[in-house]
Amino acid sequence: MIAEAVDIEHARSIAEILIAAGAHTDYRDYKGLLPEQHAKDIEIREFLRSKRSMSLKCQCANRIILTGINYKSCLSKNLKNFVLMHQRRDICGSRNMMVSDNGW
Repeated sequence: MIAEAVDIEHARSIAEILIAAGAHTDYRDYKGLLPEQHAKDIEIREFLRSKRSMSLKCQCANRIILTGINYKSCLSKNLKNFVLMHQRRDICGSRNMMVSDNGW
């Protein structure tokens, strides 16, 4: 994992490439942690934190999750999946499954 790398410059260059390619720095892992929360080195942690940004689409997905809006009958399959990717996973390790064509 990049956040746990010891070589700061190497980790930074890989993170820059991923971010430039559209990586979402606001996604949480199965424990509910953000990428910077995995960093063992303070410089990497601060670098990742400084690169975290949320598009309006990401902000909306997070707001839908936080407020508990019932979105499943209102959004397309792709948007449902996008919202699910922003949902914090529970600490038991279960991951959200992608929504199938029938909405399940």
